[in-house]
Amino acid sequence: QTCALPIFQVWFGPHATHIGGLLTQPAPIELSMATKGLIARLRDRFVGHHDGIGDDAFDRAFAVKASNLSTAASLFDTGARQALLDAEGHGLHPAVDAHSIHLRRFSQGGQFDSEDMIESDFRTAARLARVVGESFARASR
Repeated sequence: QTCALPIFQVWFGPHATHIGGLLTQPAPIELSMATKGLIARLRDRFVGHHDGIGDDAFDRAFAVKASNLSTAASLFDTGARQALLDAEGHGLHPAVDAHSIHLRRFSQGGQFDSEDMIESDFRTAARLARVVGESFARASR
């Protein structure tokens, strides 16, 4: 079942702005993907990559957990991977699960964020929801 338009919610924490959105097309498997934290990046640097999807740039930036990593890899096509890498490269922290995206930007909270910054975050979240949802839809056919 799909929804016609993504549904978004924004909330402001004391140290971050968060935007969550439902994907227009859910993944056919349970999965989670998020930017790697410092510990995971250090582990990869000294131990080597584990549980990646086979795309070096993507695997350096993101951790993916799924019951079947090859299926998970097929769900994130080149466009979805690039959109996620672009967001991460701009200091945002995207995460995806089977049904939603979550975008986090560290900040001092909503009262200090400009309208332009919040609008930019919404546009990025909407683009990610569209691109990832379309990628999931293509892979599910």
